[in-house]
Order: sequence, then structure tokens, then C-alpha cells
Amino acid sequence: MKTKLLLLEDDLTLSETIVDYLEEQGFEVTAVYDGDDANEVIYENKFDLFLLDEPTAGVSPKLK
Repeated sequence: MKTKLLLLEDDLTLSETIVDYLEEQGFEVTAVYDGDDANEVIYENKFDLFLLDEPTAGVSPKLK
């Protein structure tokens, strides 16, 4: 079973590069581009790891 990652990166070019690399390494990657998309995907799927680019639209910079 592959490790499932959620990548939140608002730079499309950088996101595609990271996804390509991680998939080559055997990870299953779901990429989203803002906090709203991340919230939707998180509630619909189970992930082993989150990779976040901060600051990103819709993501609070403060830990709660």
C-alpha cells in the first residue's frame, strides 16, 4: 500500500514538479492549490502526511 500525501502548494509549476518527484518515489499524491480545496479533500480522503506551503490562500498562519 502506497503512502498517501496531500500537497498544498499555490504555485502550479512547483506543485507539478513536487508531485512528479514524489510519485516517482512511490507516493500517492493529491495536490491542491488553496486552503478551501484542502479542506474539501481532507474530509473526503485519508492521508498519511500533509505537505503545506505557507502562506497559502485560505490557510491560517497560526497553529491552533
